[in-house]
Amino acid sequence: MDRSTVREILDKLEEIAPQIEQALGNGYKVSCCGASFNDHNAIIELEIAEVSEGGEAQTKIAVDFRHHAGRYGLDPDDLGRAFSLHGEQYTISGLKPRSRKYPIVVTRSDSKMFKFTGTSVAHAVHST
Repeated sequence: MDRSTVREILDKLEEIAPQIEQALGNGYKVSCCGASFNDHNAIIELEIAEVSEGGEAQTKIAVDFRHHAGRYGLDPDDLGRAFSLHGEQYTISGLKPRSRKYPIVVTRSDSKMFKFTGTSVAHAVHST
């Protein structure tokens, strides 16, 4: 296996995630969290998170954002907030507290995820 093969597999899993959610019943969000691989196999992590009554998935990064947002000049209610940075639209998806340099996880308008510094996101959020 190589990186591009694993990426293709991850993309296909993301495509069928709604079918898995439907098979599990209402109230769950399924997403790929990462993968490790060698020449012969891949280990892929799936996150299955409960969805709150408000429709928000209770993912680990979302829960961590609510808990640690203040450390980065953000408010727990900023989760899901849209902002613009470098001409692109993003939405705050969560936070990875162990990622010291780029802890804030955001989703671009094309659904691709990125990590940014807390300072850059706080500045972009508070300037809109």
